[in-house]
Amino acid sequence: DNARKVSDEGALLEATSPIFRVSRRLAAAGTTDEIAAAIIDSVAETEADGCFVAAFNLAPEGRVEAVTFLDSWDRKGTNLMPIGVPMPPSAVLPVETAMDFFIVEDVSQDPRLPLQTREYLSGVGVQSQANIPLRSGQRPLGFIGISRGTTGPFSPVAVQLYETLADQASLALERARLLEAAHRRVAQERLVGDAAARMRETLDMDAVLRTAAAEMRRALGLHDVTIQLGDGAIPARSEKEGRS
Repeated sequence: DNARKVSDEGALLEATSPIFRVSRRLAAAGTTDEIAAAIIDSVAETEADGCFVAAFNLAPEGRVEAVTFLDSWDRKGTNLMPIGVPMPPSAVLPVETAMDFFIVEDVSQDPRLPLQTREYLSGVGVQSQANIPLRSGQRPLGFIGISRGTTGPFSPVAVQLYETLADQASLALERARLLEAAHRRVAQERLVGDAAARMRETLDMDAVLRTAAAEMRRALGLHDVTIQLGDGAIPARSEKEGRS
């Protein structure tokens, strides 16, 4: 009976509460692409006419090197942003500005947006814009741009939903980042283990070097690998694509 009540209450919330639907979608999303799609689906249920999700590409020290658009949606079918193409942050939105939550009631006039960005958005029919930052603590993750085809403010209900969306999407993106990093570490350790096992199969120096070069070329997708022993020594083994 309790399970039936919980199920009924969940169905009611699913049908009536956009915040609950946002939470459900993001909880079910496991990859960055799935999270971006969940964000788009949630925004599409509001007064918005378009939306894009942008992720920052970070250097090891945490500096933002580029911004990549993960997904884009427009009610008219217009492609708002190029998907999957890393771009300089300055070409889209300064990082400091992207990390602020703000509403642009008239895209053509608001100085917070770079002139290039204002001209581009106006050219694709965007008249007002909401900027939703995504961060994990002080670590910038990216931002969401939510647009409308008319000037003026967004409704308080929509703004409240977008604030909730920012918090939950940030948590989901950080969770996905950590999971993807763990998968990469496991894959790297497996590659190293496999390569080491093959090299231990023989005590012949030439065979060991040949195996090492071949494994590095295959694992890293390189055209050729050259191994040298000693300072300025003649290459001991060169492995090239298609021959050794």
